[in-house]
Amino acid sequence: MPKIVHRETRRSEIVDAATRVFATRGYHAARMEDVSAALGISKGLLYQSFATKEDLFMQVCLTLVPWKDLSSADAGPEQRVRDLIAAIVARYEESQNFFLILSDFWTAAMRGPNAKRAALLATGAQFYVPVRAALIAAIRDGQRTGVFAADADAATLANLAIAAIEGVRLQHQLDPRAARKTRVVAAVADLLLQGLTHGQTTAGVGTRKRTRLT
Repeated sequence: MPKIVHRETRRSEIVDAATRVFATRGYHAARMEDVSAALGISKGLLYQSFATKEDLFMQVCLTLVPWKDLSSADAGPEQRVRDLIAAIVARYEESQNFFLILSDFWTAAMRGPNAKRAALLATGAQFYVPVRAALIAAIRDGQRTGVFAADADAATLANLAIAAIEGVRLQHQLDPRAARKTRVVAAVADLLLQGLTHGQTTAGVGTRKRTRLT
């Protein structure tokens, strides 16, 4: 009797197989046939879930990092932010193919026609929505309880933390010894909390107020 597979389970299996194929062959060289062969299913079943290679690739990009279990609501505001940063780093570590596939995404987006580029970028922007929302929520909860400065810009600081984490991970891949990933990530958390507890600068970002030297 044929095995019955739930539609969402099948989609998840396809995305996992496609992630491996795109990481190995690259977006342009990879074919839908490669994905179906890797999973051991017919092309017909594959196309029932994803109409085009581009649709499948975008789903791979959106689910590349498993943004799960990011909340730590039981902790105090400062520890919650530290826990979130640690969780974000851990989720990136789970995605060994992140930078390989991200580079393919930028190539496909930047070299495509304008309409396709806009569509790819609009879809790709969704990748950061869950992690950005988790950081902003933690920051704003701390602001509501008075632990964090009310004038700190939660969205900007959240983006700053994500950018710093991605940057140090890229450095770590290129030069693990010099990147000092663990120390830098800890420093990112320290700087973020400084910004949240000291309020904003004239730039409105949310870092320690400047003092005049005499």
